[in-house]
Amino acid sequence: MNYRRLWMPRLWVVIGLVVLLLLSTGATQGSLSVQASPASPSCTWKLVSSPNPGTSSNFLAGVAAATPQDVWAVGNSQSNGIVQTLTEQWHANKWSVVSSPNPSTEAQLNGVASIPGTHQFWAVGEYFSTYWHTLIIKWNGSKWVLVSSPNVGQDFNFLDGVAAISANDVWAVGNSYDGTTTSTLTEHWNGKKWSIVPSANTGSFSNLVAVAAVSSIDVWAVGETTSGTLTEHWKGASWSVVSSPTPGTGGTLTAITRVPSTHQLWAVGYYFPTSGGQSTLTEYWNGTSWSVVSVPSPDADDSLFGVTHIPHPYKLWAVGMASHQINDTLTEVCQ
Repeated sequence: MNYRRLWMPRLWVVIGLVVLLLLSTGATQGSLSVQASPASPSCTWKLVSSPNPGTSSNFLAGVAAATPQDVWAVGNSQSNGIVQTLTEQWHANKWSVVSSPNPSTEAQLNGVASIPGTHQFWAVGEYFSTYWHTLIIKWNGSKWVLVSSPNVGQDFNFLDGVAAISANDVWAVGNSYDGTTTSTLTEHWNGKKWSIVPSANTGSFSNLVAVAAVSSIDVWAVGETTSGTLTEHWKGASWSVVSSPTPGTGGTLTAITRVPSTHQLWAVGYYFPTSGGQSTLTEYWNGTSWSVVSVPSPDADDSLFGVTHIPHPYKLWAVGMASHQINDTLTEVCQ
């Protein structure tokens, strides 16, 4: 179970992991243009085994890829009341658990990103020691190492998403909570250290969950407010709120990725239909505005928590939870 969420006004019940692999040659406004390659005229879903090191629960919250055979998923596992970071690597056509740092007995990872052109990755989350601290680790090509990161006061500090533009230009986003107000939190890596950068807020609850970068002056972050989805844009000087749709009675955007070589973006999450339950949510930025795109939601309470692309050929991965699976990761692939 994602224990960090229990501290927030909205509970996220984490039950499992769904991985949807959508094969696409491109994206068009308002829809995901899923075009099967000539060698694959149809799409067949199948389960792909993934390890579960925790005896009580296992959860993967984010995924990122450098190549088709160098993919990382991060989250947490729980055994005997101890919550620890979880990192799994897709390599040689299988998922394997790789050791990762744990500053305390309550630590978890929520997001991961690759540094373009390398096999190095950043992962972010939080850990508890007297209060909740931001947690940032880096994969240097051979192991995960802990990197110091700032906090807003001694209360609650959470990082959910990370995006790497270059080795010297990385963004992490999340929120801080002072007991009354939840505010957005953005941090930047300049190649030497992480520092806090002011970000926009809407009302008494504003939470950023994921971030994606087109360039150093074109960075996007997504999340939620009390009224629904939240999207913010960095143009090089400051963060500003950009309007995004919220279907049903409310919703959250939990992950975002860029379509390669374009200014187009995909964001995923979940929303609450007027008929009840919880359904997967996908939104698309065509360079001008955000729109909702219909995607499968096989169960009554489903969510998407991560999304990333693999170029050559273009593939879009999304990860999340399916309500029918309890206490284990679940991965699916479409090929």
